[in-house]
Amino acid sequence: MAATAGVLVAALLWVVAGRLEGTPPVVVIDPAFAAVGQERIFALEVADPQSGLRQVRLSLTQEGKPDVILVDKVYPTAGWFGGGAQRRDRLELRLAPSEQGLGEGALSMTVEVRDNAWRNWWSGNRALIERRLVVDIRPPSIEVLSQAHNINQGGSGLVLYRVSEPCLRTGVSVGDTFYPGRPGLLEDSRVLGAFIALDSDQGRNTPLAVVAEDEAGNTARQGLAHHIRPKQWREDVLEISDGFLNAKMPELAALIPAPAPASPLDQYLKVNRDVRRSDYGRIQELTRKSDDQRHWHDTFIRLPAAANRALFADHRIYRYHGKEIDRQVHMGIDLASLANSPVPAANAGRVAFTGNLGIYGLTVLIDHGFGLFSMYSHLSRIDVAAEQMVERGATLGLTGMTGLAGGDHLHFSMLVGSTFVNPIEWWDEHWIRHNVTDKIEAVGK
Repeated sequence: MAATAGVLVAALLWVVAGRLEGTPPVVVIDPAFAAVGQERIFALEVADPQSGLRQVRLSLTQEGKPDVILVDKVYPTAGWFGGGAQRRDRLELRLAPSEQGLGEGALSMTVEVRDNAWRNWWSGNRALIERRLVVDIRPPSIEVLSQAHNINQGGSGLVLYRVSEPCLRTGVSVGDTFYPGRPGLLEDSRVLGAFIALDSDQGRNTPLAVVAEDEAGNTARQGLAHHIRPKQWREDVLEISDGFLNAKMPELAALIPAPAPASPLDQYLKVNRDVRRSDYGRIQELTRKSDDQRHWHDTFIRLPAAANRALFADHRIYRYHGKEIDRQVHMGIDLASLANSPVPAANAGRVAFTGNLGIYGLTVLIDHGFGLFSMYSHLSRIDVAAEQMVERGATLGLTGMTGLAGGDHLHFSMLVGSTFVNPIEWWDEHWIRHNVTDKIEAVGK
């Protein structure tokens, strides 16, 4: 009997000790913010794993206005000894100042959460968050500074502009693709520059606009006066032979996710379609971040004493025994010189990637800053390392025939962001002067 009573007393003491715990609830505002525009959607995450939630209250206070209670929720209990029945909650909230009687200017947000502990004379532990916010419902203004935005289909361009306030997101949209604007091309930090690109299939009807979104979420969009020069791309027929398949597919079959097709031809089609698509996804990841600094200078150089073997945006038709089996677009220029020729860096920059890149074989990717990249593929050897800074003309490696190459050559590509563009523009001193450096100098004056 005494033993049973002892067990009950011990259990009671354990429960009481648990109900007297002193840890306040956890509160997270997701995402955190300091400014509010026309509307702010956010979540309030609250948790108390020990005593359970009792109450959550979020109030907004602005001088001269009545308080706004955005949420005041009381949670059910699990009995005297059980604490709160709910341990965690996520509340999806909407703050719309004008609809809720609030105006522009300073605003205080208070979040108070209590649990079901027996502390503080049974009122529980309290978590208190107080935030100072700013209500700003005016979108930023945009001033386009650069002139003559004449862009070739499959080509590049530069837009220089100024916004009236610091922005969380700003840049130029080209169709559905966004190219971020960055300060640093000029001494005036208020002037932003965005290198932009047209995909090889984006023609005259592609809309261009400068976009700016401030910290409060207000968005401004201004159409960009421009002229797009359409291009006609050539067709190129490639005959796929059994000799090529037998020589290449043992090397490339490892790129195909299991189960791989049995025949060399079906393996080749898997590589040419699915692996190519996967490789482009990897390139998109690698080019997502670029240095906010212009590393390059002068024109971009090409592989010396090399002949063009395939051009940018060639529309390739693949045939096997005279029958069409596939179509792809060639997003670079193939340059052929002597076997194992030294490959120079087209311009100064930071090595963003080295390694095997699927159909491209051994590859080096250089970040030239402001979203501009150059890519060197099918190499037989790589002589630089990732994150290394290289000068214009520095040897990156040797030409080769790794990846989906039928002979020794360099596949050279230029990208603005993740968009492949025509390298010929960047090899042209006159094009760079008229479309980049002259614009920067004109705006600087």
